[in-house]
Amino acid sequence: MFILSNIKITVNKIQLLIYEQEYAKSNIIFDYEIFMSLHFFNIEIFKIKIDKEKLKKLNIQQKLKPKQIENLKSKIPNKNETKDLIKKLKIKLQNFNLNIEINTPDVMITIGSVAVLSTIISIILSKTISKRNYKNCKYKVTPLYTDKNILKIDFNCIIKVKIVHIIFIIYFLLYKKRRDDKNERTSNRRSYDYSYE
Repeated sequence: MFILSNIKITVNKIQLLIYEQEYAKSNIIFDYEIFMSLHFFNIEIFKIKIDKEKLKKLNIQQKLKPKQIENLKSKIPNKNETKDLIKKLKIKLQNFNLNIEINTPDVMITIGSVAVLSTIISIILSKTISKRNYKNCKYKVTPLYTDKNILKIDFNCIIKVKIVHIIFIIYFLLYKKRRDDKNERTSNRRSYDYSYE
């Protein structure tokens, strides 16, 4: 039953606003609300909510020691491994709604940024969304044409991932940890450990 289940991630909102104020540093406003739920076919088994308030209460970063944080960073997959893991996860988008407003003081940079962002989004969508859900996916990248740096993002989506694919990723990360630990032990040996006097 567990293997056949799906994890459903519902991003109710991710809002990011970065804007430049006169005679001051850039202001950043960031807010989000995400729900994670476990589904067996279409039956919801449980659901949890993740937002800024809950993460503040957990205070994970302050509970971890600096050495533990460094160890966690060392286990993060590299760029090629990340690409491979994303493919293996077989993420399915059921709903996608993204609105980006962007501006830089240079008009050419603004136009170029809009073109690059639109291309990246379209490539990601083409690889993650099925034809059945294509109508539920919308995105818009708009230039503002002002004399200040502005980036505004409003985003919501629904993502589904099969448990079996998540188990594979966990196995990969554990295998990577064992392999790295083994290499560390091997590299600690001195070159003359097994030499004859």
